[in-house]
Amino acid sequence: MRPLALIMQAFGPYADSQTIDFADLKGRSFFLIHGPTGAGKTTILDGICFALYGTASGSQREGKSLRSDYALPELVTEVSFSFALGENRYRIRRHPEQLRPKKRGDGTTRMDAGAELWQENAEPECLLAAGWSDVTQKVEDLLGFKSSQFRQVVLLPQGEFRKLLTANSAERQEILQTLFKTDLYRAIEEKLKQKAQEIKKQFDRQDAEWRWILQEAGLNDREALTDRLAAHREELAVINVAGEAAAGLVRQTQERLTAAQLVAQKFAEQEAVDRKKVELAAKVPVVEEKRQELAQAQKAAELLDAEAALRQGSEDCLALQTAQKQQEQALTAVRQEYRRAELALAAEEGREQERSQAAQQVLLLQQMEEKLNGLNEARQLMTQRQQAEQKATAWREACQSQATALTGLVEEQQAVCQEKAALAAQTAGLEAALREVKYLLDRRLAWDEIRLAAAQAKQRQVATEHGAVRLAESYEAAKSLLAELQENWINGQAALLAAKLEQGSPCPVCGSCRHPRPAVAAQTIPDETVVKRQQMAANALEKELTAAREALAACQAECRSLAERQQEAGTQLGDLVEADPDKLKVRQRDLQRQYEETLAAGRRLPVERQELEQRETARGKAAEALEAAEAAWRQAGQALQAAGAILQEREAAVPAAYRADEALQTARLTAERTARALSERLQQAQQDKARLAAALAKAETSLAYVQDSLSQAETRLATGQAAFDERLRQAGFTSSEVYRQAKKPSEYLTKLQQRLEAFDKEYLIACERAEQTAAAVAGLTVPALEVLAGEAAAAQAAQQELLAKRTTVALQTEREERWLQELTKRETDMAELNASYGLIGRLAEVANGNNDYKLTFQRFVLGALLDDVAEAANERLKMMSRGRYLLQRTMERARKNAAGGLELEVFDNHTGHARPVGTLSGGETFLASLSLALGLADVVQSYAGGVRLDTILVDEGFGTLDPETLDFAIKALLDLQQGGRLVGIISHVPELKERIDARLEISRAARGSRAEFNIG
Repeated sequence: MRPLALIMQAFGPYADSQTIDFADLKGRSFFLIHGPTGAGKTTILDGICFALYGTASGSQREGKSLRSDYALPELVTEVSFSFALGENRYRIRRHPEQLRPKKRGDGTTRMDAGAELWQENAEPECLLAAGWSDVTQKVEDLLGFKSSQFRQVVLLPQGEFRKLLTANSAERQEILQTLFKTDLYRAIEEKLKQKAQEIKKQFDRQDAEWRWILQEAGLNDREALTDRLAAHREELAVINVAGEAAAGLVRQTQERLTAAQLVAQKFAEQEAVDRKKVELAAKVPVVEEKRQELAQAQKAAELLDAEAALRQGSEDCLALQTAQKQQEQALTAVRQEYRRAELALAAEEGREQERSQAAQQVLLLQQMEEKLNGLNEARQLMTQRQQAEQKATAWREACQSQATALTGLVEEQQAVCQEKAALAAQTAGLEAALREVKYLLDRRLAWDEIRLAAAQAKQRQVATEHGAVRLAESYEAAKSLLAELQENWINGQAALLAAKLEQGSPCPVCGSCRHPRPAVAAQTIPDETVVKRQQMAANALEKELTAAREALAACQAECRSLAERQQEAGTQLGDLVEADPDKLKVRQRDLQRQYEETLAAGRRLPVERQELEQRETARGKAAEALEAAEAAWRQAGQALQAAGAILQEREAAVPAAYRADEALQTARLTAERTARALSERLQQAQQDKARLAAALAKAETSLAYVQDSLSQAETRLATGQAAFDERLRQAGFTSSEVYRQAKKPSEYLTKLQQRLEAFDKEYLIACERAEQTAAAVAGLTVPALEVLAGEAAAAQAAQQELLAKRTTVALQTEREERWLQELTKRETDMAELNASYGLIGRLAEVANGNNDYKLTFQRFVLGALLDDVAEAANERLKMMSRGRYLLQRTMERARKNAAGGLELEVFDNHTGHARPVGTLSGGETFLASLSLALGLADVVQSYAGGVRLDTILVDEGFGTLDPETLDFAIKALLDLQQGGRLVGIISHVPELKERIDARLEISRAARGSRAEFNIG
């Protein structure tokens, strides 16, 4: 990544728009960012990091807090950054969440965060991503690392410069695997682990199924199952032989039982036939009586037609007698109604004068309707004129109210305009006062923060010093005790050897046969375990002491830095150091409120003046409307008086009782109904008399016809009765009663005939069957069925018992054979899986860190890459440290359960020992960190597919170097130009300003900072 241009607006100390065009370097690839403290040097790095990732370059600053205090409220805080990546060029524009003035009305509104990423060299220019998080993700994909990694290998911010060097193994792994794209090796680890787990799960599943089969069989091993299967097969063969014998016995007993059942059936059939014949013979007398009853009923059936004719003649006579009585009664009723109709007609004919008066009344009321219509028209006209007069009055009153109200609104708006104008005139003075107070308050609060941080750092330094002193004392005591124990142990070993010496025998140490002064133990000899334990305790205290000294050095450096910053900030504040921040905050809030009120008044003033003009125009229009309303009101009053005169004239022509439409209509309808009722009653009386005259003639004729028909029917009835009596005598019936008893229904006769024929047939068959069954049992004896049935049942039960036992044993045999097959299959599968796991499982364990060094496959690859980085870094560190220090990777781990392989230590050629990188001094740490960053950049770019590291930006750290070391550091940075790398550094060191001709000069003013390149 190589920067092309940076544009910051309302960002940090840059109040307006600040453009930094890196083309102004004119081909130079090494430049210095220089300026006074607080002017905005680090803000340049903040702008780049914010544009790319939405965060500042330092972990102590947030993107939301980077808005310039000097910027105007309407100016949006945003950063635009253009950069090159290989042959492609990109541009990012990003703005944080912030408050801005409302476009309408007073106050502010929240503006959401936003970002856009464009590819500039695409045709046409292409939008790659939009949105805060989407742009950040796309930048991470393009550059190859996240914000935290970017600040450790490309942009090295103040206070965080040493993080790459002092990072722990896990943090360093995250950085390296991102830069070198070693995810493939991690994928191999996971694939091996996953494959091993799958094989293990398959093996466990097969083993569980193998055990479950034995558990289902109720056995513990395969041999027991094989033995039980052989026993069941032998038992099944024995059961099959016994089953065949039982089946033969069942067939024999069943044949004997079947033959006996046939003989018993013949005897039972003979007994049933004889019993049936006896029952039928007992019914013969009753059957003969029924034969005689049938003959008498057949004779009576021949006289039914004569009886029916005689009955019909009798019914006809009765009906005619009834009809004669009804006609006589009807004739009497019609004669009575006719006499009443004659009287009613005479009465109606006498009401002729009443009908004439009703007709005259109807004509009079019809004429009165025309006059009432004229009266109604006058009433409507009167109502219309009254409504018009009311509307005119209401219009006149409304116009008067509107004119009065508009006059008051005009006067009120004039006062508002005067008030807004007075407030707007105070804006400029309040704005200047507010900026001054904000500037003073920010500087005062910053000084307080630095003072508090310095005090806390001093407390940590004191506590660290005390801890280091205690550790040093403990370490010295431990070393003294260890030296004493070692000396006593060595002396003790010599005394032990001397005790075994013999005169004339050679010494195992010197070989001499003479032993003039053999060693003697001065005191108790310590055990070797005690010596080793004390050695381990001393080593542990040494490590703790080294870590404490590193922490003390860091605290001292932090205290010195904070003291310098506090002194510089106090010098800038002067007398304001004693000012009360709370009072300044209250003053700022008051001024801010007043300033916002004056701004709102200024924006509102044109609107209020326009409102005043509109109200004055409306007041003029309201006066014109009032004059028109007055004229309409007077005209409506005159029209109302004329309508009243016409109404009085027409009311006089209509009686008071008929002035209502409903009353007149009701009277007319009543008169019409009365006239119509009188006419209808006369017509009805005439019609009733004519109708009843015709009905009287018809009734007299009907009565004469019924009397004649009755005489003829009586004659026919007498003749028919004589003929029926003669036929009874001829048929042999002595009286009518005997004839009635002999009569039977035809259905009864048919059924009786059928029953007699069926009895005769059944009796004949019974006699024939009795002869046949007697012949069938001749010479036979009745068998003992119960004995034979018991023998057959016993044989069948024995067979069923054998069959059930055979089924049980056969099923068990089949299950055991199936279990043996399943066990064989599971054992074969487990053998194959075990062989596979022997290779894959071991590979997975080693690749995932299950080894002596807790080293995974990916970490092993990263370790090799870190060796390359350390080798490249040592080329510069060896020069800058004048051959004293070299970085090297160590396999030691901070904790036994921690992963290793990526820890760094520094080898000191002066002492000949390696020690932790945290024991380096501030300047040495800077040199080591710089060398490591430069070496990392070299190695990353040397690998195919690696991330391009075309730029490195360093913020401070050169002030900790002596002049000679500074020369070496600058020379190392200058060497980077040969690879085309852009190097930028931020520093207050005066020598750097003189030695570096390309400088980005930052200047500070009362209204914010400015930046420009100065070449030469």
